[in-house]
Parts: sequence; structure tokens; C-alpha cells
Amino acid sequence: MATLEETLRRTVVLKVTELPMTPARGFSVLSDEKFDWTKVRQWRCSLALKKPPATGSKRLAVLTIVMLSPEQPTLSKVLECLAADVEASKMTLWDFGTIFAKGRTDEAAQNMHNTCKRTAPRVQRFFGDQWAKIVKIIGPS
Repeated sequence: MATLEETLRRTVVLKVTELPMTPARGFSVLSDEKFDWTKVRQWRCSLALKKPPATGSKRLAVLTIVMLSPEQPTLSKVLECLAADVEASKMTLWDFGTIFAKGRTDEAAQNMHNTCKRTAPRVQRFFGDQWAKIVKIIGPS
């Protein structure tokens, strides 16, 4: 079975930039825990198509997300996070809170859930038909 890099090597480019660390929107769920922010860095990850989309547009499609990771994210790691966001967008707030926010459905958990709901259609539009292949390679989260 092909790896993600082999599948996307000809079509997608990943550009990663480290950002100055400030807690991202929705991450206040972690604020009451003893979370070591010194071990996590904030990254802007931009995925770009190497060729213009088949819609006839001359502009290249770009999908940019910000993620937290201790080391520079790889294409596989970025796609795993995007797949988790797409899957989380299909959940109810209650299920989302149970899995990702330690059972809470407060404002911070709701903000994170809403971010996933906004990200999912962008991801699916960016990858188009390839998204089903990507999810099959990644496997269940």
C-alpha cells in the first residue's frame, strides 16, 4: 500500500513556518492542567497544490492551518490532524467534549468544535476526490 508521501508527492507541497508562541483560540481547555508549554511549538502549515485545480482557475489552491507540535510537522502529521478535524466535525458537541475536552462542553470546547466544523469543508474542497484515498491510507483515528 502506498504511503501518504508517495500518494501526494506530485500534487501537494507542504511549507511549515514556526510562529511565536501564543495559545491558539480554543486551547484554554488545557489552562487548568499542568501543561508544559515549553515542550510545544506553534506552526503555520500551508499545503499548496502544485497544479491549478481542474476548475479552470489560474490560482493555486492553498490550505493553511496552525497546529501545536513539539517538532516540525511532516506531511503525514498534518494530514492526520486534518483527518481528526474532519472526523470531529461530524460529532455532536457532547461526543466531541467527551473525546477531546475531558468530558466538558464549556465555551472553550465549543470553540474547538466550531473550528473543526469550519476546517472540514475547506479540507474536503482542497483535496477533492483525493481525500477519500488519504483517509483510507491514514486509517481510523
